[in-house]
Amino acid sequence: MRTIKQIADEIGVDKQRVYRFVRKNRINEAHHERNVMYYDEAAEKLINQHFTRSDRITESHHEAHQIASLDTVIDTLVTTFKAELDTKNALITEQQKTIRELTAALENTTASLNAAQALHAGTMQQQIADDDPVKEPEFDGFIIPEINIRPSKLRDFFRRVFRK
Repeated sequence: MRTIKQIADEIGVDKQRVYRFVRKNRINEAHHERNVMYYDEAAEKLINQHFTRSDRITESHHEAHQIASLDTVIDTLVTTFKAELDTKNALITEQQKTIRELTAALENTTASLNAAQALHAGTMQQQIADDDPVKEPEFDGFIIPEINIRPSKLRDFFRRVFRK
């Protein structure tokens, strides 16, 4: 009489596989002592026949099944990655379009600011030439206080800035 571990070691199979086979086929132990089950020669022969015969078949079947499973997993991953790439490409195209629109808006704003700055500089030079004190315009109900600077000092300042 031998234990499942002894039978498994002799066959060269994991003892869990032997235990599952015994449970699945309802093979009863011949003797039970201190939570250790002992099986007789008939049970041992049945277990031995199953694993020596089915190992050859199972191995080739298992390899074929593994290859098919791996192929399925690879195909699924490739499909998923392609879908993600398509989604990200669409997002990139959309962002490039937005960047082009924002760049055009920024160029228009820059041109408007340059024109406003040139107009303001011209107004300031005209006021200096007229020897009038510089007055700042009103904006949205807020009054910007007047600046009383002598025209000659202001004229010198602008000559230094614009190098005339």
